[in-house]
Amino acid sequence: MLRRPLAGAATLVMQCTVIGWVPAALWALYTVNQHKTERELEGALSRSYLRRRSRVI
Repeated sequence: MLRRPLAGAATLVMQCTVIGWVPAALWALYTVNQHKTERELEGALSRSYLRRRSRVI
């Protein structure tokens, strides 16, 4: 659910319907990809901060 319980519940409800499983699957893929991107950006920013801080010291 990636810290988004309402979005996860909505996806589950859509997957339970015959018509809604395609958009729900696409939405789930988008959400997972977005979460991975956010984690990569957070890691890059923290590494950048640490590099800048080591130069100052």
